[in-house]
Amino acid sequence: MPKSDPKQCPRQMEIRKDSMDLMIAEAREYEVKDTKLPGFRVRVSPKGLRTFIYRWSQDGKDEKAAIGRYPGIPVMAARNKAQIWYGMVSDGKNPRLEKQEKKATRKAARETMGELIDRYSVEVLPGHKPNTQRDYKSVLKALKARFGATPVRALDLEAIKAYHADLAATPRTANKQVKILSSVLTQAERWGLRDLRSNPCYLIEGYPETKRVRSLTPKEAVAFGKLLRQQAAGSAAVDILWLILYTGARPGELQVLEWPWVDLKAGVIRVPKEHHKTGRKTGEDRFIGLGPVAISILKARHKGHTSKWVFPNAKGTGPYAGLNTFWRRLHHPKDGRPDLLLKAGLRDFHLYDLRHTWATWARRGGQALEDLADMLGHTDVRMSRRYAHAQPDKLRAGAIEVERALGGKMRS
Repeated sequence: MPKSDPKQCPRQMEIRKDSMDLMIAEAREYEVKDTKLPGFRVRVSPKGLRTFIYRWSQDGKDEKAAIGRYPGIPVMAARNKAQIWYGMVSDGKNPRLEKQEKKATRKAARETMGELIDRYSVEVLPGHKPNTQRDYKSVLKALKARFGATPVRALDLEAIKAYHADLAATPRTANKQVKILSSVLTQAERWGLRDLRSNPCYLIEGYPETKRVRSLTPKEAVAFGKLLRQQAAGSAAVDILWLILYTGARPGELQVLEWPWVDLKAGVIRVPKEHHKTGRKTGEDRFIGLGPVAISILKARHKGHTSKWVFPNAKGTGPYAGLNTFWRRLHHPKDGRPDLLLKAGLRDFHLYDLRHTWATWARRGGQALEDLADMLGHTDVRMSRRYAHAQPDKLRAGAIEVERALGGKMRS
């Protein structure tokens, strides 16, 4: 490195290898302009460090960008880079943006799926409804365990196919995990961590799913009611389970239920679009009808309430979130007793089957599929067709009417 010299270095010269030794340290930082290529310069620090830079003006603003430090980068390499930037500026492009894009590309090449999932959890997940967040968290944990060390850009179709195949025994779970992985990778594209339209999840063919329709028989309903009455009366979990059974509401809708949404006089609950499953798609609030039993449950809770939530948490600072835990305890009580649901004669019975029970019984009561779709909050009546089986007599009667219309002699 050249030593300081009282003699000042020329501020303009052709920047060549032999002229670099003339650029000695001075008391203050200075720049040497190249006489052949506009904007190409060398910045010399008081310590004698020499850095190639390029200066230009664009849109009325003075800009500069570092090329590299001498002798780490040779003079000709620096000149060639400056020449390229000079051409970019002449074409109206910004060399600084090019540097930023290359830096981002290098960073993206190093970023792992684990880091991407962490970022997704912090920046994207909070925008979803609470129940969706809970569902996503467990899936994101599984995805991170499988792909955490894989570079974001390296995750390919074959790796995802293998993961999907490993979950083939549980088709709904397999499809759901790939769907959420697809959301993560699409977000990676938005962040510039993958090329646009490079998401391989779109090429995964989902497994056929059998829609689960399990509802309580009248005998099972009596057994389930007896089981609930044996639990802590008036607890949030017990009341929510009763309300699912008597209103067909989704568990998540009831857990976040607020008193301003409840009209006991009119016998209806209005769930704002931000708080129900299809609200984002429809842009509309959802209405849930209340019968006498449901109203009595809510009236009992309304007496002396001090929270805006119908089912507040223990501290009253937020909505109740312990329904799934309570349901698990019915299967596995803490005191070592056997599975309480199984003991009550309720085999293969899930929490969401309470909603299926309400829908099935409503259908048996004569509710049209179109009305049932509205009552359940389905955006498409096809989602309610799984309950068509609940009226076998009506289906058979319809078939007989068609036969009569066609005439019985067609096959004779």
